[in-house]
Amino acid sequence: SELRSSGRLTTAELEGLQARAEYLRSTTDKALLLGVWGKIGLPWVGSIPDFLMLMATDPSYVRDLFAVRTEAALENLVQLRAYLGDRIDIIGLDGADYGSQRSELFCPAWFEELFAPYFRQQNDWIHANTNWKTYLHSCGSVYNLIPHFIEAGIDILNPIQTSATNMEPE
Repeated sequence: SELRSSGRLTTAELEGLQARAEYLRSTTDKALLLGVWGKIGLPWVGSIPDFLMLMATDPSYVRDLFAVRTEAALENLVQLRAYLGDRIDIIGLDGADYGSQRSELFCPAWFEELFAPYFRQQNDWIHANTNWKTYLHSCGSVYNLIPHFIEAGIDILNPIQTSATNMEPE
């Protein structure tokens, strides 16, 4: 399918990531984080309102989409491990925003039903086959999703948007 072929990392991309990681690993003692949005993680289709409507009206399509993307993501993770090994420390799984300033964009049950199984597959593979930590980026108030992020195996939530409801440091 088009998603499968377009979602795969190319040899040129992998070699470029390898060279950059080798350079950075030799010049810094800082943790190295890799974010390859669109190549791992889960896709959203269209605008945020459109995707939220798709989740509500056709969850089986969303599950099928996430299953296909997860298959491609796992193939990419195998390649990333082969090219990068221990040269990175953290890998970003997703950069979508799951919250607004006042609340989550959807109920935690939807995250558990639609997102968590596929994040679990990716996290399980990463944790079983690498020393990498995983992170998920999400702006907004995601307080009620945090237990689900943890259950799905996500190690790091980036950022903690302290100006959003229920996201105060305390």
